[in-house]
Amino acid sequence: MRRPSLNSQILFGCLLGLAGGSWLAAEGATPLAGHVLYGARLAGNLFLDLLRMVLVPLVFASIVTGVANLRAHHQMHRVWTTTLAFFVLTMAIAIIIGFGAAHLFRPGEGLHLAMFAEATRDYQTRQMPLPDYIAQFLRGLFQNPFKALANGEILAVVMIALFLGIALVVGGERYRNIRNLMTELQELCLMVVGWIMHLAPLGLAALLLQLVATQDGALLGSLGHFIAVVIGSTLFHGAIVLPGILWLVTGVSPLHFFKGAREALLTAFVTSSS
Repeated sequence: MRRPSLNSQILFGCLLGLAGGSWLAAEGATPLAGHVLYGARLAGNLFLDLLRMVLVPLVFASIVTGVANLRAHHQMHRVWTTTLAFFVLTMAIAIIIGFGAAHLFRPGEGLHLAMFAEATRDYQTRQMPLPDYIAQFLRGLFQNPFKALANGEILAVVMIALFLGIALVVGGERYRNIRNLMTELQELCLMVVGWIMHLAPLGLAALLLQLVATQDGALLGSLGHFIAVVIGSTLFHGAIVLPGILWLVTGVSPLHFFKGAREALLTAFVTSSS
């Protein structure tokens, strides 16, 4: 018998988590429910911690490798200018889609601040002048590389990786061994991500079970509406708009592109990183 695909297993895990969470919510505070929630919390946290464990080295190695593979300076300049123009265009389209979906479907209706009173009780807003904010933002970008890697400061890690990748481009073949090392590190991280993804059905089932069992039903309904609008808008942008631009500009088949980019898209999905 053919084993179900990973996507099918993830879908089944999500449905199982939703069903199990609904059952526990209906059962109430029983000893069995407490034990199940404890196990779900352990499994869900384990899955998230495993992803966080590999996130920083994967992002670092991927950016260094991607930049370092732009061998020629003129090629690097052309790719960056094209990428920037594409980024601005697609972000503008995404903003229009987001505003349009929010105006049409109104996903925030039904949500009240009182629902989040418990979660925000100890939170205090902090006023900061614009110059101080800019200074703090820049300090967050440029940090000690070892501190940034150890603390998981993603923005700082990205900046370090960009500078290192540019240095490898400028250095050329003299630093070929370092470029090969970064490529192999990226491949190893992707291998580990592949192993972790085999736990995704169990991890997502545990996370959804815990969420549904412990949150208010009215809040979940409103959040479900919000999530549906966000996912629908994202799918429209990613499955219609972007492939349309790809086909119009390059003539490349979107299906052929998605097949080739499947590994990169999977990595971006599981690490919540673009």
